[in-house]
Amino acid sequence: MQQAEMSNGTPSMEFATQVVHDGNSASEIPGSVTVFHLEGETFGQMHEVIELSVSECGLDGRSSEPVSPGAVVSMGFEAPGHPARRGEVVGCVRHGGQWKVGIQFEANTAA
Repeated sequence: MQQAEMSNGTPSMEFATQVVHDGNSASEIPGSVTVFHLEGETFGQMHEVIELSVSECGLDGRSSEPVSPGAVVSMGFEAPGHPARRGEVVGCVRHGGQWKVGIQFEANTAA
Protein backbone atom coordinates (compact mmCIF):
# COMPACT_ATOMS: atom_id res chain seq x y z
CA MET A 1 0.00 0.00 0.00
CA GLN A 2 1.23 3.46 -0.82
CA GLN A 3 2.35 5.54 2.14
CA ALA A 4 0.26 8.57 1.14
CA GLU A 5 -1.87 10.28 3.75
CA MET A 6 -5.40 8.94 3.86
CA SER A 7 -8.32 10.55 5.55
CA ASN A 8 -12.06 10.65 5.67
CA GLY A 9 -11.98 14.45 5.46
CA THR A 10 -12.13 15.00 9.21
CA PRO A 11 -9.30 16.86 10.95
CA SER A 12 -7.15 14.54 13.06
CA MET A 13 -8.15 16.22 16.34
CA GLU A 14 -11.86 15.50 15.72
CA PHE A 15 -11.22 12.04 14.34
CA ALA A 16 -11.90 9.90 17.42
CA THR A 17 -14.93 11.55 18.97
CA GLN A 18 -16.92 12.58 15.91
CA VAL A 19 -16.11 9.87 13.41
CA VAL A 20 -15.39 6.72 15.37
CA HIS A 21 -17.26 7.16 18.63
CA ASP A 22 -20.18 9.26 17.35
CA GLY A 23 -19.87 11.54 20.37
CA ASN A 24 -20.03 8.63 22.87
CA SER A 25 -17.44 8.33 25.60
CA ALA A 26 -14.62 5.90 24.95
CA SER A 27 -12.39 3.96 27.33
CA GLU A 28 -8.76 3.04 26.89
CA ILE A 29 -8.15 -0.68 27.05
CA PRO A 30 -4.87 -2.57 27.45
CA GLY A 31 -3.17 -4.56 24.74
CA SER A 32 -3.79 -4.49 21.04
CA VAL A 33 -6.28 -5.60 18.44
CA THR A 34 -5.48 -7.58 15.30
CA VAL A 35 -7.35 -6.20 12.31
CA PHE A 36 -7.98 -8.73 9.52
CA HIS A 37 -9.20 -7.63 6.06
CA LEU A 38 -12.25 -9.60 4.92
CA GLU A 39 -12.68 -8.48 1.30
CA GLY A 40 -11.07 -7.51 -1.98
CA GLU A 41 -7.41 -7.36 -2.94
CA THR A 42 -6.36 -6.92 0.67
CA PHE A 43 -8.21 -10.04 1.91
CA GLY A 44 -6.20 -11.67 4.67
CA GLN A 45 -3.94 -8.68 5.30
CA MET A 46 -3.47 -8.07 9.03
CA HIS A 47 -2.51 -5.03 11.07
CA GLU A 48 -1.79 -4.61 14.75
CA VAL A 49 -3.49 -1.57 16.30
CA ILE A 50 -2.27 -0.35 19.70
CA GLU A 51 -3.17 2.40 22.20
CA LEU A 52 -6.82 1.49 21.89
CA SER A 53 -9.75 3.70 22.75
CA VAL A 54 -13.02 1.76 22.52
CA SER A 55 -16.68 2.78 22.75
CA GLU A 56 -19.89 0.93 21.92
CA CYS A 57 -19.64 2.40 18.38
CA GLY A 58 -16.03 1.65 17.46
CA LEU A 59 -12.36 1.96 18.23
CA ASP A 60 -9.42 4.13 17.40
CA GLY A 61 -5.73 3.48 17.88
CA ARG A 62 -2.34 3.60 16.19
CA SER A 63 -0.82 1.35 13.56
CA SER A 64 2.65 1.25 12.05
CA GLU A 65 1.04 0.86 8.61
CA PRO A 66 -1.92 2.62 6.99
CA VAL A 67 -5.24 0.77 6.82
CA SER A 68 -7.49 1.57 3.85
CA PRO A 69 -10.65 3.54 4.71
CA GLY A 70 -13.71 1.62 3.57
CA ALA A 71 -12.13 -1.77 4.26
CA VAL A 72 -14.40 -4.33 5.96
CA VAL A 73 -12.44 -5.95 8.77
CA SER A 74 -12.67 -8.43 11.61
CA MET A 75 -10.99 -7.53 14.90
CA GLY A 76 -9.60 -9.83 17.57
CA PHE A 77 -8.87 -8.15 20.90
CA GLU A 78 -6.00 -9.12 23.17
CA ALA A 79 -7.83 -7.76 26.26
CA PRO A 80 -10.08 -10.23 28.08
CA GLY A 81 -13.79 -9.48 27.97
CA HIS A 82 -13.75 -7.94 24.49
CA PRO A 83 -15.29 -10.28 21.93
CA ALA A 84 -14.23 -10.32 18.29
CA ARG A 85 -15.99 -7.64 16.26
CA ARG A 86 -16.58 -6.83 12.63
CA GLY A 87 -16.54 -3.30 11.29
CA GLU A 88 -15.48 -0.80 8.67
CA VAL A 89 -12.39 1.39 8.62
CA VAL A 90 -13.75 4.93 8.64
CA GLY A 91 -10.48 6.81 8.66
CA CYS A 92 -6.72 6.59 8.60
CA VAL A 93 -4.56 9.68 9.05
CA ARG A 94 -0.84 10.17 9.46
CA HIS A 95 -0.06 10.85 13.12
CA GLY A 96 3.62 11.42 13.80
CA GLY A 97 5.57 8.41 12.53
CA GLN A 98 2.50 6.17 12.63
CA TRP A 99 -1.12 6.08 11.49
CA LYS A 100 -4.22 6.85 13.52
CA VAL A 101 -6.88 4.33 12.53
CA GLY A 102 -10.62 4.49 13.24
CA ILE A 103 -13.01 1.58 12.87
CA GLN A 104 -16.78 1.66 13.38
CA PHE A 105 -18.31 -1.56 14.64
CA GLU A 106 -21.16 -3.31 12.85
CA ALA A 107 -24.26 -3.83 14.98
CA ASN A 108 -23.52 -7.55 15.47
CA THR A 109 -20.55 -8.68 17.55
CA ALA A 110 -19.88 -11.74 15.38
CA ALA A 111 -16.69 -11.61 13.37
